[in-house]
Amino acid sequence: MHIPEPDTIEPLEQKFPYVSERSLDFMKVSSTNFCFEILFFFLHQSCLVMDPDKRLTCGQLLQHPYFDGFSNEFERERKEQQKHLHREQQKLLQQQAKLQTNAYVTGNKQQNQGVSLVN
Repeated sequence: MHIPEPDTIEPLEQKFPYVSERSLDFMKVSSTNFCFEILFFFLHQSCLVMDPDKRLTCGQLLQHPYFDGFSNEFERERKEQQKHLHREQQKLLQQQAKLQTNAYVTGNKQQNQGVSLVN
């Protein structure tokens, strides 16, 4: 089997800028034949088993030494995403409050102008 060489080489960090360093390392492992063979054996013996009763669960796979620290990395990324979403929600709430205040002030001005015209 022959895998064709690409015309241009693009670093994984550029191709996937939002992927964690740990995940990028996982992708890079295939570049070394020895590591690839170990990873293939691991995946073949645990993840790719057709019988679900014999296949390892996600929790069991995460106990494998390769994934040491992975759950910490995942938790850190999740917390960063939550902080980002919270900041975005706060911005939207502030914008909404400004719009409501502007609408209220504009409405009062129009009512006051209407009252003075009647008198």
